[in-house]
Amino acid sequence: FAPCTDPTVFAGEDMVICETDEIILSDATATDYEFIEWTTSGDGTFDDAGLLNPQFFPGPSDFNSGSTELCVTVYGYYPCGTAFDCIEVTCTKAPEIEIGLDEDQICFGADYTFAITQAVGYSAISWSTENGNGTFNNPSSLTPTYIPDLLDVDEGCIEIIAMALPFDPCTTTAEDQMQLCFVSFPDISAGDDTYVCLG
Repeated sequence: FAPCTDPTVFAGEDMVICETDEIILSDATATDYEFIEWTTSGDGTFDDAGLLNPQFFPGPSDFNSGSTELCVTVYGYYPCGTAFDCIEVTCTKAPEIEIGLDEDQICFGADYTFAITQAVGYSAISWSTENGNGTFNNPSSLTPTYIPDLLDVDEGCIEIIAMALPFDPCTTTAEDQMQLCFVSFPDISAGDDTYVCLG
């Protein structure tokens, strides 16, 4: 047999990625190998697990658990052995937020609580209004109460904006909007007094 040179492999450095990132394992290097194979401890996939520098697509459980391990094994030329190396990929979910309604109404003089708002993957919540003059009792809460100003009533409807800020390394803020409209109390009249004769 010819002299044997065992293969070597380096998977790269551990990574922290955002859900929206494109993940190409470009730092991986290897020498003296015939075949190569990437595997993952999670449910993600590779565009080609037989490439030295494939693209990796994290799966839902990778983000639910917060991380996954990627391992690469290289197989040397016969009769040489194998080598392997692994990296840890920390998976950060991008923020999402839903106010729950596209439009709602309240009567003049009433406050409005955003009771069904839902959000995931956020580091902070922020509420604002595009054309309103009222205030939020807790603009960093997921379910604040909006206290209208008299000028809001003149607008008829105002635009409410909810934002979910990301965790690093994600950079995109999620946003949802809702139109809040003001209506007057209904006028109720029973009509004029009437007299009824008995007997």
